[in-house]
Amino acid sequence: MGYKFIRDIHIEEPYYHTIARKLNGYKLKETFNGKASYEVSCPCCKKRKARMGYSKNKNTFILVCPVDTCSMSSMNLHDLIKRFGGQSMFNEWRKDSWTTTYEENWFPIQNKVAYKDRAPRKKKSFKDKQELKSAVLQIKMND
Repeated sequence: MGYKFIRDIHIEEPYYHTIARKLNGYKLKETFNGKASYEVSCPCCKKRKARMGYSKNKNTFILVCPVDTCSMSSMNLHDLIKRFGGQSMFNEWRKDSWTTTYEENWFPIQNKVAYKDRAPRKKKSFKDKQELKSAVLQIKMND
C-alpha cells in the first residue's frame, strides 16, 4: 500500500499560518515572493530573524534563516511540520496532503497452471511400458 503526495498551495496555506503562529511569528507588511510573509523565531538557533514565505519555484512555503551560525538555512513546509509541528499536526497534514494508491479492485496472484496439470502422474504399468518400448522400436526400424 503506497501513498502519493499532493502538492497544492490551497491545502498548504492553513498549515503555513498555523506553523507560523507556533513559531511565534507575526505577519509582515511586505510580501515574500508574492504572498504574505511572517517573521518567526528560528526553531534551531532561536533568533527572531527567520522569515517564512512563498518559495521561488512557487509550489510550497519555506522558512529561511539568515543567521550565519544557524545550521538550518532553509526548510520547506513539509519538513517544518514533520520536525516541529507535533504528532497531531503531522497526522492532519498527512491526511490532507497524501492520497493512498490502494485500489479496491485488485486480485491476488493466481497460479497460471491448471490444477489437473499439477496433479502427480500415475505410474505406468509394466504392460504399458512394454507397449511403449515396442512402439518406439518399431518406429526406429521403419526409418
